[in-house]
Amino acid sequence: MLVAQSVATDGTSLSFSVPAVTADTSMPQGVTSLSVFNPDGQQSDPFRITRLSFVANGFLPDPNGFAFTNYSPGSPDLGTFTDDFGAVEVAGSTLAAPVLTGAYFAAYCVFLGPECQGLCTGFSPASMNRFLDGETRAVDEAAQPTAALTREFTVNMGRLMSGQLLSTFLSQCNNSAAQARSTLQQIEQTWTNGATRDNMPLIFFISAGLPVSKQWFDNLMVSHSIRREKMASPIRWPTTAISHSRKPAQTSRSATRRTRQSPARTVLRSAS
Repeated sequence: MLVAQSVATDGTSLSFSVPAVTADTSMPQGVTSLSVFNPDGQQSDPFRITRLSFVANGFLPDPNGFAFTNYSPGSPDLGTFTDDFGAVEVAGSTLAAPVLTGAYFAAYCVFLGPECQGLCTGFSPASMNRFLDGETRAVDEAAQPTAALTREFTVNMGRLMSGQLLSTFLSQCNNSAAQARSTLQQIEQTWTNGATRDNMPLIFFISAGLPVSKQWFDNLMVSHSIRREKMASPIRWPTTAISHSRKPAQTSRSATRRTRQSPARTVLRSAS
């Protein structure tokens, strides 16, 4: 039974809320019929509502996400740099190309320091790692960021500057809108088959096209990554679209979608 939240003064309409589906597993599209029953026993003609089909990975923002919102800057230093790229590799690069290595380290510190817009790519894998390790209450880990968590987020996000990821991102930026559909289909297939630690995807919202304009770099500075927990398919749509709900006070900003007002289209990148 659904109780009306409000009824029009003339009695011709009413509004009510349908309870959200709380299952943390995939569900197909479903249809049900509803009727309005009056206290005098009269009822309306039935009407149908449709539950969208969705796939899910079992992660829930509360309790599996962090209790605080996204923040910046990170805490980049030589220790996080070597954690990201390897102590032996950094030492070898410093000996072979000290100027280039120094310049790269400086860019790394700027990217994760004063120019950092948030540690979303640090939050996302950190919360998912805890989930995959069986920790069920990451939301209780800390009410506010700690130095240890900031370092962990910094290391996670610093890996965005690896040559492998940068070249992959650039290739997918060039694919524009086609990449978005392809990425969503890949994620849907991964979750349908059963995601693991090795293939659990993150989604990156990055600039479309090639880096040949100021707009592209402006978009890049407000790019974002999220860790999805549910993807719903709108009725009659040929491919999956993103659906997300969140309790703002009880999960990290990494679990949200940021809307960017820009003429450029968004490209989505899936990364394990």
